[in-house]
Amino acid sequence: MASPPHEPRSPPPSSDKEKLELNQNLLSGKDRYGSLNTSPSLVLVCDESELTRGTIGPFKDSAEPLGVSIGLHPKDQTIISLAIVVQGKPKRRCLIIQFSTQLGRNVRRGSLIFDTEKVREMIQEVLCRPVGFYAFDLAPLALALYRDLGIRISHGVDVQSALPQPGRSEDRGPRSRGNRDQMPEVRERRKTPLDAISAIIGGESSVQLIRQNITSAFADLTYDMSAKSSRLATRTQIFQRAWAAQFLSVFENASEAFSTVPPIDTTVKRFPDIKLDILAKWAADSIRLHYMNSLETVHEVNGLSNDSNGPQVRSSIYKNKLRPDRQIRVQLSNENGSFSISGTTGGVEGRSAAFTMLVKLFTRAIPIHTLVIDEASQIEIGDYVPVFMKAIGTLQKVCLIGDDKQLPPHGQEDIQSLQSVFEVEHFKNHLYLLDTQYRMPPQMGDFISQNVYDGLLKSNPTHPITNKTIACRFINVLGNEQMNIGILSKSYRIVTPYDSQRNYIENSMKAEGLNWEDKVFNVDSFQGNEDNYIIVSIVRSMRIGFLSNLRRTNVMLTRFKRGMFIVTSKKFVTGPGEATLVGQLASHFEKEMGPEVWMNLKDMEEGKLVLK
Repeated sequence: MASPPHEPRSPPPSSDKEKLELNQNLLSGKDRYGSLNTSPSLVLVCDESELTRGTIGPFKDSAEPLGVSIGLHPKDQTIISLAIVVQGKPKRRCLIIQFSTQLGRNVRRGSLIFDTEKVREMIQEVLCRPVGFYAFDLAPLALALYRDLGIRISHGVDVQSALPQPGRSEDRGPRSRGNRDQMPEVRERRKTPLDAISAIIGGESSVQLIRQNITSAFADLTYDMSAKSSRLATRTQIFQRAWAAQFLSVFENASEAFSTVPPIDTTVKRFPDIKLDILAKWAADSIRLHYMNSLETVHEVNGLSNDSNGPQVRSSIYKNKLRPDRQIRVQLSNENGSFSISGTTGGVEGRSAAFTMLVKLFTRAIPIHTLVIDEASQIEIGDYVPVFMKAIGTLQKVCLIGDDKQLPPHGQEDIQSLQSVFEVEHFKNHLYLLDTQYRMPPQMGDFISQNVYDGLLKSNPTHPITNKTIACRFINVLGNEQMNIGILSKSYRIVTPYDSQRNYIENSMKAEGLNWEDKVFNVDSFQGNEDNYIIVSIVRSMRIGFLSNLRRTNVMLTRFKRGMFIVTSKKFVTGPGEATLVGQLASHFEKEMGPEVWMNLKDMEEGKLVLK
């Protein structure tokens, strides 16, 4: 089994097990559920090295189902704590195990002071009991247990799976054979813990949900073992998640709903190491991508309007564009003051979004026999699993088209394990090179071929722009200058590495009364697009920043069909940026075409630029 690349951590000094009492604050009750408000749970916190069969025995031997949750390391999102809750008498009991060395996988120096295999075996026995255990989002949890701790499970029940999921009716329960051909109205997203708790508690008037606390408890799974000031809070959160799962497992008639849920089993009989290694990697990558994003995002929007679907807005920043089915709070301000409204984003197209609570209708899917995927270099291989599973009975052939010299899967710069199909070794014998480009003039195509594609890329010899025309010009800007390049009557786009610069250019064009819509893009949003003329705003003047990324720079420089104008500083391009692809391009064109490749503001004003 492959171990993940974790940062080594030293085991903490030995300490006594810590006992405390914690109250849940997710639900409030009255009458027969009045004890929800007053009955604390007994919590024992211990390090992995202190775990004994006597400590874990009450959980292993209980005839009641357990509730389980995990805590993740704040830096690399690997499991560093596990909470187990059991219905004890007279109080619930919780065991929080802290994995200071992740069962021996992260030891900086010295020898281990405990038997890791024995501890792993004890935990695995608890998580493989026939009585079972319950957890929210159990599938990624089970894969993380295997990847980070080498622990397999069986008889695990995913709490949200008790609810109707996409493809199942929300008002009629699971479809029978008689209504299998009907496509009910469904929600697109997976159910949240709040959805599950709300649905299972249902109309029980004696129990009230404290929705804000539920959302907060499940919003962030990180667990901090180091900071004393946050220990109580982080322990309370992991306890509450496990408590909620255990409470729902025995609540009223919930057992009927859970009886239809297939148990999750990652034992060797179901999954050999090689298969589980792959699934666990994909799951871990997904979690790390999730935690790369801020828990809250501030959106800059404009263009507020209204239609039958509700208020419509447009994101100003592509990076922070609105995404579907997200909880949002909108603050509106004018000279008379401000107020806030809350809602859920509905349909999203590009940077535009509608706030709506309407549920989308799905039409019957046409069986997929042949699947063609473009821009496959930007897709992480784990992202293919849902579509392949959907078409597993009909899919016969897949054709993946992409360029591993252009944009990689999102997040690869931070998470090196992310891969596209073009970076998987055993796929390389099945690759076919499309070796001729028809977009750019050959003078540019030849440069890109030599400097990016190892000389393998050919260019269209009948391209209308020949070497008699300088297809790439550099505009030397000394500071914050405005210029008229003279192509406003032509078909052009502006591309820049930074979204803040894109937003600035767009707003400036708008203020000048120019045609600004669908004109300015950042590099990530423009891959796969092209135009006759491209203006590139480099922005950099001291450090190379974005230009150190060859793949993104390659995308930026290869979008034009007839001409490209790179707005930059000659001092920067021939200095700090000399070794970048842009610096090499400037040197190459000046050598091949002469000093005329460089122009300045005065040249623009005198009309020295002639376009073909």
